[in-house]
Amino acid sequence: MIENRTDWHEAGSLFHGVVPRVMGTRLEVLMVHPDIEMLSRLWRDVAGLLESMDRVFDRFAPDSEVSRLNSRSRDIVDISPVMEDALRLCGDYYERTLHLFDVTLGHFRDVTVGAGKVIFRNPMVRLDFGGFAKGYALRSVRRLLAANGVKNAFVDFGGSSIIGMGHHPYGDCWKVGFDSPETGVRLRDFRLYDSSLSTSGNTPSYSGHIVNPLTGVANRRKMAATVVAGDSLDAEVLSTVWMIASPEQRRQIAELSADVEANIYEL
Repeated sequence: MIENRTDWHEAGSLFHGVVPRVMGTRLEVLMVHPDIEMLSRLWRDVAGLLESMDRVFDRFAPDSEVSRLNSRSRDIVDISPVMEDALRLCGDYYERTLHLFDVTLGHFRDVTVGAGKVIFRNPMVRLDFGGFAKGYALRSVRRLLAANGVKNAFVDFGGSSIIGMGHHPYGDCWKVGFDSPETGVRLRDFRLYDSSLSTSGNTPSYSGHIVNPLTGVANRRKMAATVVAGDSLDAEVLSTVWMIASPEQRRQIAELSADVEANIYEL
């Protein structure tokens, strides 16, 4: 089991769990429910789920599934059900975002998925699930919490991918602030109720990491994007896409994306 810690606030029936390091960042969960034993079991399931996804998507771990695919010696490779599901979803987003979301950075048309296998028709194809994996994991965590009767919960994945289920025990929503990565000045306050927030952007110490797969040009501008959506994966993908899409591309993509509020911030 990955390193984690928990505490319990009986007054608000609030369970607090933290995983200091998973999928390259920190995960923090607040769950509101009176049954501490159930929440403790559920937390172990959450930590186990994240650990299993780490083994799939961490491209920096030599023994992860994505690393195995990226170092392949064959064009047809067996894949896990999770990887097959992820690649199918990536194909859907590839089409929905006018090919701006591409985990192969320009070669997704050379990937075919089906029957527990992936076929690479180009030996240069490499996979990078940045801008996807955290949103995918949050979607699974949310389903797990809901299936166990948790209606009110807050999950913060690295400060940039967040879900708010129901509301805070002393409020009618979950409140989240978004500060400028350049100045620290508050840019926006969000009220999450059964919704997800994802942020993407450049910081003074980390920029150029979001690349347009159609042009190969990295976005190095002082800007950020926020997306609020009902689905954490929609929010995660679109916040990345909004950083590289033109105004016209954003308009077209928005027409295909129900229940989404997206914004750009010039910093």
